[in-house]
Amino acid sequence: MHPKYRTIGLGQRLVRETLPLAGTPCVETIAVMTKYNPFFEKAGMKRVQETQPALEAIAIRDILAGLGFNTTLLGSEKYTPSKLTTLTHSESLTVKQAFKQHAHLRFMKEFFYHQPYGKRELISNGGDSNAGETCKTYPCHGIATTG
Repeated sequence: MHPKYRTIGLGQRLVRETLPLAGTPCVETIAVMTKYNPFFEKAGMKRVQETQPALEAIAIRDILAGLGFNTTLLGSEKYTPSKLTTLTHSESLTVKQAFKQHAHLRFMKEFFYHQPYGKRELISNGGDSNAGETCKTYPCHGIATTG
């Protein structure tokens, strides 16, 4: 919804009036901020399930927070690469180790998007199937590390 039209109930009305036209008894939605803004519930929908982040993601988030990252901005395409460039070599290795130790299929999909299927061993050796002692910069997250 365009910011100009927020807070006047237009979005809720659109959802409320469109649901009967869906032709199905259940409609699934995904909402990130429902804890703070129960938009779909206000539009007449019923919450059936709430999912929690993967434990691996929580562990990595906590490590990044310990390194001074603002965890609410981790999804930012500008903030995260900018913050990564300020890390010391030791801190960069900590981040790399966190992703190795807490490997999750979702991360593999994001980091190794150029491959049809993520492979767990790629995370284990930093994304290089020929892991040597050379320095690599990974364009997906901008961390220079030694293999």
